[in-house]
Amino acid sequence: VCLGSDIRNDLPEYTAHTCLFQNSFDVVDFNLSYNKVKPMKDNFFTLENLGEKRSWILDSRNVGYYIPEGQPFKVSYNLQKSRCFQDRFDTEAKIEKAWLEHGHAPDGVGYEYAVKVNTSASVMQAFAASKPYKVIQKDSKAHIVEHPESSSLGCVVFQQDYNLNAGALKGVSHSCILMLKENKGTL
Repeated sequence: VCLGSDIRNDLPEYTAHTCLFQNSFDVVDFNLSYNKVKPMKDNFFTLENLGEKRSWILDSRNVGYYIPEGQPFKVSYNLQKSRCFQDRFDTEAKIEKAWLEHGHAPDGVGYEYAVKVNTSASVMQAFAASKPYKVIQKDSKAHIVEHPESSSLGCVVFQQDYNLNAGALKGVSHSCILMLKENKGTL
């Protein structure tokens, strides 16, 4: 589960975004799916104004992305032109990519998405239908996610905080990354 919070951009002429993936096709065959079991056809496209409902994407490397409702995002498959990493010549490649849109000059926005590796369209459909995790906290102090089925809690705490109250986690004295699992009343 990937969380972002307190995203800011003071440049109103540019949109802020979070890249979910960007794959070229010199290694893999195009096989992108978006909320469908059947892959999209191998024609260039850009799907915009997505995110009103919970969605999933399966990229051509069989990595799935679950995106909860209310987060604008785009998906595209196009010919992308750029410069080589040493800026000596032009390059181009067929690229599939997806990104979350945070808008122009966002102030304090956030995001949430989940990634499943080596998965399938049918697994992603089931995942999106019944999200198996719960975001407990997503702010400048901490990102905390609960997985009820396994009685687990994943936490990234950015600063000292003695008022977390997230299950067994009541507070921390320093910034930390924690994974807690309860089993019959013990951690």
